[in-house]
Amino acid sequence: MIPDKKFSSFSSFVAYLQISIISWFVLCREYLATFKKTVAMHEVFLQRIAAHPQLKNDVNFEVFLSFDQDVSWAQLSVFVISQI
Repeated sequence: MIPDKKFSSFSSFVAYLQISIISWFVLCREYLATFKKTVAMHEVFLQRIAAHPQLKNDVNFEVFLSFDQDVSWAQLSVFVISQI
């Protein structure tokens, strides 16, 4: 993708591309770090539920831990509404 911006030389265009690529990598690295932190927080949360004397035996918790298929938000919302 060539930007609409006018460049005075090819080297200035290459410099722009280098900065853009570096910025993209920085954003990806930040996103990955945030994702890893979120996964770690979820793991701690699930470990706390598993250690809880009553919640660890909850049927819904067991189903959640053993479920191995993808679920869409539409399917999930239909299920939640049916439980009300």
